[in-house]
Amino acid sequence: RMVYCKVTDKYGNSVKTNAVTLMMGSPAKITKQPSSATVLGNAKAQVSLKASGIGLKYKWYYKNVNSSSFKYTSTFKSNTYTVDMNDARSGRQIYCVVTDKYGNSAKSKVVTLKKGEITKQPSSVSVKKGEVAKTTISATGDGLTYKWYYKNVGATSYSLTTSFTGKYYSVSMNESRDGRKIFCRITDKYGNSLDTKTVTLSMKHTYVEGDVIREATCALTGEKQYICTDCGKEKIEAIAKLPHALSEPELIREPTV
Repeated sequence: RMVYCKVTDKYGNSVKTNAVTLMMGSPAKITKQPSSATVLGNAKAQVSLKASGIGLKYKWYYKNVNSSSFKYTSTFKSNTYTVDMNDARSGRQIYCVVTDKYGNSAKSKVVTLKKGEITKQPSSVSVKKGEVAKTTISATGDGLTYKWYYKNVGATSYSLTTSFTGKYYSVSMNESRDGRKIFCRITDKYGNSLDTKTVTLSMKHTYVEGDVIREATCALTGEKQYICTDCGKEKIEAIAKLPHALSEPELIREPTV
């Protein structure tokens, strides 16, 4: 429909406005709601929404943990909200009000931004030969993936293993794995990563009473050899030096007055 207006004064003079067109349209509407996000470490947390309407404007509101009310932020004026995550901002709630050029508005749902972290670090493990050495981790974040790296004794760098892609690492212990160091790299679906601490997998040995292979003297320490009954590994322990065996004292100079 096209409309115009004719304005007439009391003397009969009149003017006519331009004709305009009236069309049926939809008020501002959110077509895709924002989603909560948990990102690893102090990475950027980004939330977006989609809306339909004419001449849309966006206003974001936030509330930190322990705050009593939401506050408007003028920093973000598009359909995207981005913030560097840290401990103070973890748990922040946000929402957006979308307004079209005619003043119609729509409010998004409230979502939460959190800082993901490693909640359980791996532990060093010591087991006997043939037993399984296993360690487990836990972390919080969106779409987490896990990559485990290891380095055996004598190796110069860590290697990625594709055998384990979850929250645990386990191997059957043998001589070549004794002393192996491992850590896990955890990555969220946004590409942010955190490394766990490095721990050691070792073989537990059972030693019987050792044999003296060098007697201790007052001048030299001795050595005692032990052999593991499970794998045959040798261990050498030092025997403390013996005290000096002094002879009876002899008078070498008479006292004088």
